[in-house]
Amino acid sequence: MSLDAYEQVVVSALRSEADLEGADVVRWAVRCWAATSLAQVCPLTSAVLAGRDRWEEEVDLQLAQGDRPAVLREWGRDFAVRLTDDADPLVAAAAGLEAAALSRAAAPGG
Repeated sequence: MSLDAYEQVVVSALRSEADLEGADVVRWAVRCWAATSLAQVCPLTSAVLAGRDRWEEEVDLQLAQGDRPAVLREWGRDFAVRLTDDADPLVAAAAGLEAAALSRAAAPGG
């Protein structure tokens, strides 16, 4: 079995909550990676969400979106864009600022 095929089997098992040995550890590691990575590319949004006791919930919601772009900056932009219409005006403002900055950084010549 190729590495790519093995990764697909593991991802499928994790998503289906199948009884996969070590699945809880893998889920924990992915969640920790996601929280750390999103906080690095969206520090303002993550700080505001943490201050509102919403950080972990929003990380979980971002992970639930499914496949992630290979480039972390793009995933952070997706996260920020998702929160630009948040009901909390401070969350929406922080996310809007970071979404704009990350979009500009991704643009050619940005």
